Amino acid sequence: MERHQGSWKVEGEEEYNIGELVIDNDYIEFFVRGKSIPWACTFIGSNGEHPIKVYAKGPGETKHRSLNMSIGYRVVKVAMTNAGFQEGFEINNISAFSFEIPELVDWLKINSVSIGFTEANELFAIEEKIEPIIIKNENPHIEISFGPASPFMPPEINDRVEYVVKNYPRVHVSYEEMVTDERVYADIQILMRFFGMLIGYVSYAKDIRLNIEGKDLKTWIWFNEDFRIT
Repeated sequence: MERHQGSWKVEGEEEYNIGELVIDNDYIEFFVRGKSIPWACTFIGSNGEHPIKVYAKGPGETKHRSLNMSIGYRVVKVAMTNAGFQEGFEINNISAFSFEIPELVDWLKINSVSIGFTEANELFAIEEKIEPIIIKNENPHIEISFGPASPFMPPEINDRVEYVVKNYPRVHVSYEEMVTDERVYADIQILMRFFGMLIGYVSYAKDIRLNIEGKDLKTWIWFNEDFRIT
């Protein structure tokens, strides 16, 4: 579970208030002091390193509220980016997205990393080059391809003395036309049902990354939705 406590403001306003964002895979909560907005609204804050935007639909119940005198909100989704946020409740101009399904690793049974030793007897690890597995050629194009895990190293890793090499299978979807995050949400639902039928069980959509037209940096998104298929 991630907890990000800090200063948050309603998008378009200047005043900041203390609030906290809780992300537990596909379960999200947000609560803030001093603001009670009965309609759809967005909040801007940070996790200490990257800007975060919370999209909410008015006040709602929370289970993990830790701030006294704070108001909980019904979170729809959360986005994180260094490329700047689009105003409003939608994310537009998405050309592609990708995400992980944790159960794909065991289902595919493909070794995607290997280790060895140099002539100086130094240990090294490499990511194996694996050809994508095409699921659908037409618009949208869908494939499983292997790539690095999230670039954000776990906080418990000391990168002066250790590093994690991961080469995960990711589901990649690319469009011929630009779409919104509503389309991404709907396609994740379809893909989770598809892989749920193949594998028998899928838990959640992990590390969802959006490619936005005209932006060099990706945007990460979390949907407050249980995508689990059993």
